[in-house]
Amino acid sequence: MGVLSFALIHLSSSGLFAKEAEWELFDEYQGLKMYRMEVPGSPLLAYRGEGFIDAPMAKLFTVIEDTPRKPQWMSRIQTAQVIRVLSENEKLEYVHVKLPWPLKDRDFVYKVKVSFDTSSLSAKLHFESVEDPSRPIEPTRIRAHVYYGNFTLTAIDGGRRVRVDADAHADPKGWVPAWAVNIYQKRLPRESIEGLMKQVLKPGIIENLTVKKMLAQPKSPAPET
Repeated sequence: MGVLSFALIHLSSSGLFAKEAEWELFDEYQGLKMYRMEVPGSPLLAYRGEGFIDAPMAKLFTVIEDTPRKPQWMSRIQTAQVIRVLSENEKLEYVHVKLPWPLKDRDFVYKVKVSFDTSSLSAKLHFESVEDPSRPIEPTRIRAHVYYGNFTLTAIDGGRRVRVDADAHADPKGWVPAWAVNIYQKRLPRESIEGLMKQVLKPGIIENLTVKKMLAQPKSPAPET
């Protein structure tokens, strides 16, 4: 049921209901911390992972932002495609998740929005499901739903190391009971961050120029509140 491992899945501490509930730490493993949170009105929990990766932030961003690369580091993703680019920082994506029999495969259509914060030297990718006529529901698959997902990368040591926050709240739909989904999804934050750790070490990954420019600029002061 690697249904949500894409959602990128799992992604930063700024989830939609973060102010209404608290993240509960439920596991730690080799420096990675995993959290869960109840979501009002939903039987499905939100999950979050955080950890540190010893790799250039500009390369790590390249890996996460590269849609066709997702099957190489995200569990059970069969294909990942860009449907179309909406703007410089927004695009629509399609993901097909392969599941074992007797479960039906899942797929997702979602919008990705990228934002940068020069005051904190961070980059965020936000995901949420949308409908698009170019990707109608296929009879052999179930259309799952991402309520929200975030990947937030924050530069450490001038961008040579990265703090990764990943959180998501998603629903695979279909007949799978909520308790089973929750049991499965709790491992996904760890799998996603560990997948990133391995993927970013592969040769030939080019550093993202936008991130490199952000890191090269003098740090902007945080806005007054």
